[in-house]
Amino acid sequence: MSVKYREHKGLNLPSVAKEVLEKWKLENTFEEKIVFVAGISGNGFLLAERIVVKLAEISKDQDIRLFEVTVNKDNPLDEIIKLSIDDNDLSQSTVILVDDVINSGRT
Repeated sequence: MSVKYREHKGLNLPSVAKEVLEKWKLENTFEEKIVFVAGISGNGFLLAERIVVKLAEISKDQDIRLFEVTVNKDNPLDEIIKLSIDDNDLSQSTVILVDDVINSGRT
């Protein structure tokens, strides 16, 4: 990671990863060949990077791909949302959207 993600008290990444994996089991996500994790640019992307690392440690057979979502957080409907991958790759795929709203309380 190029930028250090500031830790928040009470944030338990192994627990977050475990919750995600439990949800995957319920929704048969493990049957998917590829799962995408999208991080909202800024701290959301940094947090998504860390979650992907934890998910990869727990789910070694799953192809987990990270990408960045750039959105105007002040006026999200005023600008086109940009993805760091081709949106056609996401068709019929499982996508987990991650953002850090601990400080702002909004996305």
